[in-house]
Amino acid sequence: MAFYILNPRSGAPPQSLVILLHGYGANGQDLLSLGEAWADQLRNTAFVATDAPENCEGMPDGFEGYYQWFSLRDWSIDAMRAGARKVLPWLQQFLKEQSETHNVPMEKIALVGFSQGTMMALFYGLQASPHIAGVLGYSGALLNEKLEMTADIPLCLVHGDADDVVPVAALHEAKTVLEKGGYKLETQVIPRLAHGIDPNGLQTGLTFLKTVL
Repeated sequence: MAFYILNPRSGAPPQSLVILLHGYGANGQDLLSLGEAWADQLRNTAFVATDAPENCEGMPDGFEGYYQWFSLRDWSIDAMRAGARKVLPWLQQFLKEQSETHNVPMEKIALVGFSQGTMMALFYGLQASPHIAGVLGYSGALLNEKLEMTADIPLCLVHGDADDVVPVAALHEAKTVLEKGGYKLETQVIPRLAHGIDPNGLQTGLTFLKTVL
C-alpha cells in the first residue's frame, strides 16, 4: 500500500511523527491535509498518511484507490473487533518501519484517526508496546475489549453531535469505559457538526499534539 509523507517544516530530521489513519472508503491522501494544517505549529514533526491494506468493498465497479481497514458488511461489535484484530499486525509493522526509517522512538509517535481510522488508532494505541505518545481520534468508536487495554497513554476524542454515520453516542460510550479504566482522556463534542472535522476540532487536535509530542 502507498503512503504519503509531509516532512518537517524545520527542514531537519523529524523529532516526532504523526501517523494519520483514514476512514472507510478513503485513502492516505485524504488525511494529509491535517498535516498541512498543523505543520507550521509542529515544525519538527513529520506527518505520514498511509493507505489501509484492503481495497474498499463498498465502492462501485471501476472505482479504485479507496481502502478500508476492515469490512463493514457487518456492523456488530464482534465483527468489527475481529476485523480490527486481523489487520492489527499490519499496522504494528507499519509503525515499526516508520520508527526505524525516521529514527524516531515509539514514544514520540502519535496516531491520529478519522472514523474507522480512529477505531484502529485506539485498537492499536491502547495495547501498544512500547507505548506511543498518544491517540487523537475524530468521529470514531472504541472497539477494544477491556482486558486488552494495557497502555496508559494520553487520549483525545472529538465528535460532532450531528454525526449520522458514527453517532456521537460512540464517544460517550468510549468515555465511560476509558474513564473507568483510569485513562488520561480529553473529549470534545462539537455542536451541529456531522461526520467530519471542523476548525474547532483541528485546534483541539493541535493543542493535544503539541502537549504529547
